[in-house]
Amino acid sequence: MSILEDKIIDIIKKYFWVIVIMVGLVGGLSARSKGLYLVSDDWNEYLLPWMTTLYENTGFKGLALDIGNYYIPYMTLLAIGTYLDPQYWLLYVKAISIFFEIVFCITSALVGKKLLKENGGDERWASAIFTILMLSPMVVVDGAFWAQCDYIYSAFAMLCIYFFINERYILAMNMLGLAYGFKQQALILLPIIILVWICNRNFSIWKLIFVPLWYYICGLPAIIAGRPAENVYTIYKRQGNAFGQLSMNLPNIYRYFPNQNKDDFFIWGLFATAAILLVLAYWLVEKNYKLSNSAILGLCMCSTGICGMFLPALHERYIALYVGFAYIYFLVFDKKKTVLAGILDTLVCITYFGFLYEGASHVAEYHYVAIVHLLILFYIIHEVVVMIKNTSASCT
Repeated sequence: MSILEDKIIDIIKKYFWVIVIMVGLVGGLSARSKGLYLVSDDWNEYLLPWMTTLYENTGFKGLALDIGNYYIPYMTLLAIGTYLDPQYWLLYVKAISIFFEIVFCITSALVGKKLLKENGGDERWASAIFTILMLSPMVVVDGAFWAQCDYIYSAFAMLCIYFFINERYILAMNMLGLAYGFKQQALILLPIIILVWICNRNFSIWKLIFVPLWYYICGLPAIIAGRPAENVYTIYKRQGNAFGQLSMNLPNIYRYFPNQNKDDFFIWGLFATAAILLVLAYWLVEKNYKLSNSAILGLCMCSTGICGMFLPALHERYIALYVGFAYIYFLVFDKKKTVLAGILDTLVCITYFGFLYEGASHVAEYHYVAIVHLLILFYIIHEVVVMIKNTSASCT
């Protein structure tokens, strides 16, 4: 081996984790650039008509109209985009999503770094968390290809968890409020926050006031534009009843239900989800556990996974946080099992690609995919229960 080769190897060893980060950043952005051309049905049927209506009503003034089924913050971002030349609208919408995807990946890495430090792991593995999420097909496709916005609320939700495990509770609740302002699915973290309040007793529940406060603040642009307050603040209520299916491409338990009969099983799904979460909560409270940050991450993964499996009327995109938590959890605690997070990622992409690319091969009914999803969830719950027993002290 030559002296030059020795020097190259030394440089690679010295800057290995920097290289890992650059692979994630450059590779992730390059992968996203390939999807910027794609025009999805969602863009043609929803986003473009919404922006056109906003444009025809001079942007911000268009917020007074009852258009779209997103809450006001995202519609405000669309209104801002209408001041650009229409040929750049699609790129603008995708750029916003890509920006928040990067925020999500960075924050996930910071959460991982905190937990690696607490558990005596190599903090540099946080670089791998960033890179894997930047290159995750689920994350890449959501914004750059599909022009969806699921990683806006997911970024704020992950910031909530980052501040929460650092015991900066006011900041955490503000981030959860902002996440809720973009999508109501952010509230799937609320059961874990309440559970930590019960078990650890180290923050005041009144700090949760920031969540509804931000919801009302986020509605103000439309109200200022002239939209009735009642219409604004009931958007999420109307959104929940907007679709007539129990599962919208998400391979979960409802693959085995009559999917078009949402009204028959919607209430059952809500209460079944609540019951499962309450059983998990009862075990923790009955054992009088004081929850560690590791336990909090594991419970976030369980809660988002349980909601994805049993809550009715969810899109496949709505388990973005679940997949993100799974990558963080296994890269921190058991790197060999990161493959499970990769499988979850793949299961979602089966439905992504089947929807985005006409004629793409996919499992039409997703029955077998749902079984794999369910088995992974069962294993994850078992894994987290064992971890909590080993890392969370009992106060008795």
